Amino acid sequence: MTAMQWLILIVAVVILAPLVPWALRKLDFARQVRGKRPERKPTGRERPDVPGKAPNAEAESLALEAKMKSVQNVMGPH
Repeated sequence: MTAMQWLILIVAVVILAPLVPWALRKLDFARQVRGKRPERKPTGRERPDVPGKAPNAEAESLALEAKMKSVQNVMGPH
């Protein structure tokens, strides 16, 4: 293969590589909507909130405090 063919091949792979997973997700979603495939539920770390579990107020408070301090470090003291 010549250098130009390699260049075209690499550019095509770089452009098409993100499109393949997108097309597969779209096809999978369409199959789930039509009922040909059971609905997939998020599990483990994909699940943002677990229902029935109360949020931890102390953890939220500490996270907010840390966020405010980081903004002060960026913006400077008043």
